[in-house]
Amino acid sequence: MYFIWLFIVTAFWTVIFGIAVILASPFDFKKGKILGNIVRCWAKTIFKTMGIRTEITGLENLDTSKNYIFASNHASSLDIPLLLGFLPFWIVPISKIELKWIPFLGWAMQAAGHVFVDRMDHDRAMLSIEKINKSLLQTPRSLLIFPEGSRTNDGDVKRFKSGGLSLGISTQMPIVPIAIDGTFESLNKNSTKFIKKLLAIKIGSPIETKTFKNKDRKKLTKIVYDKVKKLNMNVLSMKDIESISSDYKSRGLKIVFTNGCFDLLHKGHLDLLNKSSKYGDILIIGLNSDSSVKKLKGASRPVEDEMRRSQKLMALNYVDHVIIFKQITPKKLISELKPDVLVKGGDYELNKIVGTDEVVSNGGIVKIIPLTPGFSTTSIIKKRSI
Repeated sequence: MYFIWLFIVTAFWTVIFGIAVILASPFDFKKGKILGNIVRCWAKTIFKTMGIRTEITGLENLDTSKNYIFASNHASSLDIPLLLGFLPFWIVPISKIELKWIPFLGWAMQAAGHVFVDRMDHDRAMLSIEKINKSLLQTPRSLLIFPEGSRTNDGDVKRFKSGGLSLGISTQMPIVPIAIDGTFESLNKNSTKFIKKLLAIKIGSPIETKTFKNKDRKKLTKIVYDKVKKLNMNVLSMKDIESISSDYKSRGLKIVFTNGCFDLLHKGHLDLLNKSSKYGDILIIGLNSDSSVKKLKGASRPVEDEMRRSQKLMALNYVDHVIIFKQITPKKLISELKPDVLVKGGDYELNKIVGTDEVVSNGGIVKIIPLTPGFSTTSIIKKRSI
């Protein structure tokens, strides 16, 4: 039912805004800027009509007066309208040529200056890249690319292609890694079922390209891929734990682990996590699920759901991964992760900290960090209720 409604809503607003774009195009003397604003309204209107919640983190990393090449993972047909609607930049996307022929949508995209690439013809694709390069030099604006080339089948980030990313070298525009979370679960290419979820845009720090030469294309592609992959993989599932742990340990990296509810993130939490990160190379946080928080704290908790809590944690520079666990304690998680350092905040006796035996038996250590006085979620809730 939701899928049919999404289709109707998208078709309706595409026709309305498509006509607006076509009518406005003769008066858009800035070659797409006015039309880009219409497209942004189109995207936001669809999400608002559908009641889809969105969240964007990392905007503080960007200067809105500058132009960037935004490089994102591609999980769903929702990705393009999501980014066009909520990134506050004049953006021209590189789109597959098949979209060019869709009535109203394709016409509107052409009028708004979207660039189309034939993915099946390498020579034509490279010619398109050259045209884009010249166009950007003549009329500077931001560019949106999906280096995977097509939508993922399983939600994982696929290998990046270097064609579009090479524009960062030729134009010397910074490349901004972006990870989109929630769109694959909401609407993926293998399903006609639409599920309402919080859709999140996670923005990384810009990658400067001025020192890269054309021969460095593969190196730059790998750097961008690793950044997007990291942003995308911050929230891990239990099935990812063993492989992630093995990978880091094989590279000689020390894993630090701490856990908690982190409901209404405050200075006490930030101090604990910042200090924890200094004990090793990789900081992984075990986050209590909504159901486990209710069991621990009562029916009125958590104040913020697990998605919002995890996203706030992921926005911190010193946090590498978050794992949501449903159990009351993280004992099972610690057993599988095998961290080198287990950190707990508060006034605890070593033998009463969950996971101590598992960590010590694997050659790890346990650290206790005193809590910052005067800060707690309970006190924040009480102040709000006054």
